[in-house]
Amino acid sequence: MIKHISKSLVFVFLLFTNSCSIFTPVKLHAEDDPQRQMLVHEEPVERPLEVLFIGNSYTFFNNMPEMLTQLAINSDNTYLIQSEMAVAPAATLQRLWERGLAREAIRKKQWDFVVLQEQSLRPMEDPESMHKYARLFNSEIKRNGAKTVFYLTWARDGVPETQPLLDHAYVTIADELDAMIAPVGPAWQQVLETAPPNLLYRNDGSHPTPAGSYLAACMFYLVMTNGEHECSLIENDEITPENMLFTGRAAYSIWSNNSAVSYFNVSSR
Repeated sequence: MIKHISKSLVFVFLLFTNSCSIFTPVKLHAEDDPQRQMLVHEEPVERPLEVLFIGNSYTFFNNMPEMLTQLAINSDNTYLIQSEMAVAPAATLQRLWERGLAREAIRKKQWDFVVLQEQSLRPMEDPESMHKYARLFNSEIKRNGAKTVFYLTWARDGVPETQPLLDHAYVTIADELDAMIAPVGPAWQQVLETAPPNLLYRNDGSHPTPAGSYLAACMFYLVMTNGEHECSLIENDEITPENMLFTGRAAYSIWSNNSAVSYFNVSSR
């Protein structure tokens, strides 16, 4: 893995279901925030890791990819991450593929990782469709020279018994495609063993709270940096430092547990 130190830059693309247009990219620079600016070393370095997220609200709620950027800045300063999103509310991989804009985003630049997130129920209700469009996206991603990372999401509140169904759908396709997995759902379930559901779930019992999004960002950070360092605290008024530490430790536990190795990098076996 190449190590990088640079300034943070995030482009955000939101592809809404009632529109085929793309919002003007939003640029977020470390120098815009004096507190974050102090964390950036001004040394000559190579480019940051480039990450494209393809998915829906489980990805863009609470601007989770920007949390990932902050984790990289606030950790040991050996990695920085720039990210873009090609996302739409409630979108399936099928819808994102058929619109074409996500494919255009893949071809736009040289990515290090492209993250695929399926609609939360599709892996259980129609895994064949999920796998079909995952294969199509993976072919585009490989042509770009990037690595595919599957965003293994969580069971909805009150039905933890469905988590193994989600796990199976994601692990099966990742194994077939020699792809990577960010096992957010398993870490989510570990947190809920000792924490109330409202730490991670919003009132709808589906979408993530800021702490839930931090947990996801932490898992992506561990996967993309090979777990060289545990997740740091970030600046976020909606998450207490205690909850960041708690959820971050759960993410690290799942990532580092030998029994969970197949979750995050089946290609290493």
